[in-house]
Amino acid sequence: MINVVLGLTGLLLVLTLSSCSAALPESGPALSTTAYSNGQLLATPEWLAAHLKDADLRFLDIRSSDEYKEGHIPGAVNITLPQITDESNSAVDNVAPPGKIENVMGDAGVDNNTTVVVYDDGRNLMAARMFWVLEYYGHPRVKLLNGGFDRWRKEGREMTRVVPQPAKARFTARPDASRLATKAQVEAVLGKSDIALVDTRSAQEYKADHIFGALNVDWVNNLTSASASAFKSARELEKLYEGAGVTRDKEVITYCQTGMRAANTYFTLRLLGYDRVRLYDGSWQEWASASSTPTDMGDSCT
Repeated sequence: MINVVLGLTGLLLVLTLSSCSAALPESGPALSTTAYSNGQLLATPEWLAAHLKDADLRFLDIRSSDEYKEGHIPGAVNITLPQITDESNSAVDNVAPPGKIENVMGDAGVDNNTTVVVYDDGRNLMAARMFWVLEYYGHPRVKLLNGGFDRWRKEGREMTRVVPQPAKARFTARPDASRLATKAQVEAVLGKSDIALVDTRSAQEYKADHIFGALNVDWVNNLTSASASAFKSARELEKLYEGAGVTRDKEVITYCQTGMRAANTYFTLRLLGYDRVRLYDGSWQEWASASSTPTDMGDSCT
């Protein structure tokens, strides 16, 4: 009789532990935003699903028009990269001028009081670029959907092919120079100990050549390796950047090839609470085309 009771007790214990394990969040994607210093900049799919009907929210789908037409989050307006790029300069993919951004945002139904949630396919590149563009133009109410549309779809959440027709809004662009670094500004701070210049490209690209004195932290290290990409935990990201010498006491300038990957790192550092972060918009595309700009080969990288 005792053996039977012990056997049943052991079975119940195993079942209880199994149930607890099943209830734990999956490893990888951060399912909570509370651990980040600026967790309000990141929206979880759960949060967005609960706020789909909020009148003061606007969702921006930063994927291709073809992907958007195949299905998107209800209410989302499609904005493609050319719409936020200065197409008058074919040499460098710089941010679009204020007037163009004002028209694009106005057509999307975004005014200066609208809270915007941006998302892309899940790699958080195009969405991060849109996030930086809005911050640079003085819009403080922006969130990025963690895991993007890929994670939203894989979780079986609501989708539609209906294209919304938002009422035209008035958006005023207010450029914030503290969010942007120009080539001249980067040249002026080279070698300064209170500046962390971060090359967000791959180790191979960095080793081939890079801006003099730049540290290498590949942008892919910001994300989990889960099937639906999400940002790593605050603890992992802080260890990554502080270990590479990108500390909070320094002003940080991010760059890559065209300003896309650098935008992901810009967002990551903003999420962690780094206050002084700028994006070098011209990035390597502009820097390498100028014969007078100093470069360096063979430095160590992360």
